[in-house]
Amino acid sequence: MSQLTKGMAPVRPDPSLNTDVPPVTLCRQAPTRTVMNVSQLKEFCRGFPSSTETLYGEPYNFLVYGVGGKKYAYFKTSHPERWRFSIRVAPDRFIELTDVPGVKPARYRGRYYWITIVKVSKFPPCYLTELVEWSYQKAVASLSKAKRTAICSGADAAAPNSAVNADAPLAAPRAVPWAAG
Repeated sequence: MSQLTKGMAPVRPDPSLNTDVPPVTLCRQAPTRTVMNVSQLKEFCRGFPSSTETLYGEPYNFLVYGVGGKKYAYFKTSHPERWRFSIRVAPDRFIELTDVPGVKPARYRGRYYWITIVKVSKFPPCYLTELVEWSYQKAVASLSKAKRTAICSGADAAAPNSAVNADAPLAAPRAVPWAAG
């Protein structure tokens, strides 16, 4: 996916997934700031069509973001890991990102290509939003055709500038911006 810019930021489904229903193209603004904090990231996650926010208390201590019953991101809410952020990434990005300081495989979910970002404020905001959008679209693509259709039509009604793009395959987020090579 190209760098997010003003206007439309297409979020494409993974070609290996069943894509009978076209993906949602989201009208998302890329943050222009150099740092994104936890509250800004939570607000960003809430902004997706049909996104839900669920707080699980003791003993789990997670703040989970999902769509149609599928998780796409979560925060750990207890100490010592408070506000660590986890998302699902593409397999090739998983290997690349886990080599970055401050990023590690998510506990119990690493084998499913989930990563944990230890300090959100230390991660580039443009790339972080790109990864979250990819994770959201991966969750949408794993839903049934009926649920995806409902989300796509709900996105059209909620955001007049969003559109459904039937021909757009899901591209993995671009390479880590600070990685050499």
